[in-house]
Amino acid sequence: MPSPRQLLGRRGEAAARIFLERRGYEILAQNYHAYGGEIDIIAREPQSRGYVLVEVKTRTNTAYGRAEESITRNKIRSMMCAASRYFYTELRLSEIPPYEIHAITVTVKGDKYRIEHFQNVGYEWQ
Repeated sequence: MPSPRQLLGRRGEAAARIFLERRGYEILAQNYHAYGGEIDIIAREPQSRGYVLVEVKTRTNTAYGRAEESITRNKIRSMMCAASRYFYTELRLSEIPPYEIHAITVTVKGDKYRIEHFQNVGYEWQ
C-alpha cells in the first residue's frame, strides 16, 4: 500500500504529465528506472522535437523549502546516467541526442494545483 507521500508524488506526476501534454509535448516514458538513476518523465518538445528529461517535485507547502531547491547536482547526474541507458537501450540510438533537463514543481492545496515549469535546469552540469 502506497504511503501518503507516495500518493502525493503520483498526483503531482499525473498533473505534470497533463500539463506537458496540453502544451504539445509527446510523453515517451514515465518513471523510467535504470542503473544509476530515475527519470520522472521523458518527453519530446513540440517545436524543436528535442528530448526533455523532467524531474517532478510535489509539495503541499514550503515548510522544508521550495520544491525546485531540492533538485541537486547529484539528482541531475543520476538523470543523465538514466538518460544514457534510455537512449541506448530503449530507443536504440548509437549516440546520445541533445536533451534538456526540466523541472516541474507541483504545489497541492486540496484539489487545487499550482504548477511551475523550469526549463533547462541542468545546463551547468551537462
